[in-house]
Amino acid sequence: MPAWPETLPNFLAAGYERAPGPSGERFQPDRGPAKQRLTTRAAPWQLSFQLKCTKAQRDAFWEFWRDDCKRGALSFTMTDPVEEDEASFSFLIDQAPRESFAKPYYMISFPMERLP
Repeated sequence: MPAWPETLPNFLAAGYERAPGPSGERFQPDRGPAKQRLTTRAAPWQLSFQLKCTKAQRDAFWEFWRDDCKRGALSFTMTDPVEEDEASFSFLIDQAPRESFAKPYYMISFPMERLP
């Protein structure tokens, strides 16, 4: 399993947001109140990151995403920036990272999941 490159910046310095992933389902019958039930206790955390990068860091990120993680298909390990523990994460393969440029920095935004 690939590991997050140490050459990339700290998420908290640029941007980080998280929320618990869905752990249940909701059903609206034809009549009456909606029904809900828990379907898992091991739901992934939904994360949103933004990195402020130099050109070298930008290049390292795209190489990691494209080659090491196979364009988001493989999960990877890294230290959680809030919990400060080693955990498994994955990019959302259907939501590719987005890049913008404001001289002299690149901003890369992407959603991820912290796996249970």
